[in-house]
Amino acid sequence: MSVRILLCYVCTFFSFASARAQVVLPGLDKEVQRFMKRWEIPGGSLALVKDGQLLYTKAYGQADNDIPTQPYHLFRIASLSKPITAMAILKLQEQGKLKLNDKVFGPKGILNTAEYTFTDKRVKDITVRHLLQHRGGWNRDTNINGDPMFNPVYIAHLMGVPAPASAKTIIRYVLKKQLDFSPGKRFAYSNIGYTVLGRVIEQLSGLSYEQYVQENILQPAGITDMRLAHNYYNDRIPDEVKYYEEADTPPMPDIKDGQHLVSWPYGGFNIEAMDAHGGWLASAPDLAKLLVAIDGLGNKPDILSPAEIAQMFKPDRQNRTYALGWMVNRYGSAWHTGSLPGSSTLMARLPDGAAWVILFNGRHDSPIYFSDLDALMWRALHRVRNLPSQDLFNSPILAHKTLIENDEIPALNDSPIEDNY
Repeated sequence: MSVRILLCYVCTFFSFASARAQVVLPGLDKEVQRFMKRWEIPGGSLALVKDGQLLYTKAYGQADNDIPTQPYHLFRIASLSKPITAMAILKLQEQGKLKLNDKVFGPKGILNTAEYTFTDKRVKDITVRHLLQHRGGWNRDTNINGDPMFNPVYIAHLMGVPAPASAKTIIRYVLKKQLDFSPGKRFAYSNIGYTVLGRVIEQLSGLSYEQYVQENILQPAGITDMRLAHNYYNDRIPDEVKYYEEADTPPMPDIKDGQHLVSWPYGGFNIEAMDAHGGWLASAPDLAKLLVAIDGLGNKPDILSPAEIAQMFKPDRQNRTYALGWMVNRYGSAWHTGSLPGSSTLMARLPDGAAWVILFNGRHDSPIYFSDLDALMWRALHRVRNLPSQDLFNSPILAHKTLIENDEIPALNDSPIEDNY
């Protein structure tokens, strides 16, 4: 019997042993299961927080072949990585190493070395704030080759380097092109902008992007399991789920050579170059812990100063639906979605102290999929009445990596989250 299968038996034992003390939330669970059935999602994980306490965490379906999903399983969180990168940038500002209006490129910029030579003179006007707010000047929707982060073989060929292209190679390639608009003039969702922010963090900290985030953001929040993802199934880390495609998804050329075909989640794109915009692995409870570490409520220590937290959630004056790494709305809610082949994710933070995380190891290409994902928790929480007293962040059961099923959830503000994708 493998260690992994044995661990599943141990988890099941603890789950049954604690069942008498814990009551499931059938209404919430049914909504999640109904969503997964509708969209043919194999597995998922959920965490719900109120006032700094983890009230409920539950896993559903299949993490890998014949392995049930558990709350400790790690998922590719895709663009939920962007708020993490924003936290790291604001930590650098708190440490006095940058200001958000600092220029990024050019002789007076943070990335002022020869490898970041640019063609369009407007590049020198890009600031750190522009990149955080997706106003750097790049628009993937008008680019004839699409998002450069998903063209690692083509870019490697043009730049004369082995495939797949690294983050720095992709940045060098983009800097040889003209910007799509002048920096600061408008909003255009930009993966490449957050990739540049990863290099800003490395330049100013003297550490790798991953090391800086772990030491300055994750570890102070009590998170030790989060890692950057790898491209192939055989390179996944312990407790990482398997990523599933829709049944009719055609195979993709392997990013190593562009020749033989692979499944899209495993070698169809280079997640190792997506670190700062989409590369993290996390569990739902760990992301819930991160949300508590920036809630500003004072129930538990925050990892950023009150001034930096307020700035992070302050809407852009030109685009009232985006702040610094977070989508926001007029109700004071903040959230982000994430989407990669084989992954779909959402985390949200409400002004009344409620927050949640939902991670799935599948996605659907329907244009209404993410609006349905947004509505999922609102539907589920309307079926819950009461507030439990136990904080599962301190639960010995959670420490034993067992399936947690808790009792009751508070009713939340029913104002809808808007424009979530």
